[in-house]
Amino acid sequence: MRKTASFIGFIALFFLCADVPKMHNVTLVDGVNVLLPKDFLPMSDDDIGQRYPSTKKPVAFYTSLDRTVDFGFNISKSRWSGVDIDLLHKIYKSTIVESYEKVTFIKDTVEHINGRPYSVFEFVSTFDKTTKYQYFQFTILAQTKVEATQETGDLVPGNANHILIFNLTAPSGDQAKWQPVASKVMNSIRINANKASKAIPQVTQPEVKGLTPKTTLEQQNKNKTKKKDANGSK
Repeated sequence: MRKTASFIGFIALFFLCADVPKMHNVTLVDGVNVLLPKDFLPMSDDDIGQRYPSTKKPVAFYTSLDRTVDFGFNISKSRWSGVDIDLLHKIYKSTIVESYEKVTFIKDTVEHINGRPYSVFEFVSTFDKTTKYQYFQFTILAQTKVEATQETGDLVPGNANHILIFNLTAPSGDQAKWQPVASKVMNSIRINANKASKAIPQVTQPEVKGLTPKTTLEQQNKNKTKKKDANGSK
């Protein structure tokens, strides 16, 4: 019986591994590395502009050969005043929920990956009749208060407080195929904060200081309450 059980387990593992394509190590910028499927290619500027219009170009963007699955790496415009990953997680969860008509979370947690804390969201979203499978990870470049100050010589001050954003998006119909790939990709991310802070394009600071993380979360909660009240009065 034990031999039979072991054989069945081996077969199951074989087919699970067979679903994950061949991967290779990709340097997104100096100090930030990730495993991506070998057939993923850098997305052209024109393609990024058409499919992901934004005021800020991503640091790195890759897409599958059929252009249906995308992996992106970006850095936040605003600075994060602190190193509280739990508060960051709450804010981004609220932002994700407000960004789509419907969100079904598969994973909603804070995890330590390769020695670094991440806010992790795996979910299926619906917006404008389009449903997608998405996997997001957020981390603060500065992991300690010392790193987050301008007094440290370890990190570039203009980048130390920013948030690094990783995301993989696929059609919801292909979720079963891409879910194990997304997990492997996201769990392979490795960051050397010292190198990354120097390599990532420095983000220009806004002239007017933004809201604190705590105030931002409070404002998001107030907006949710207003929406509920407005819907209830209809």
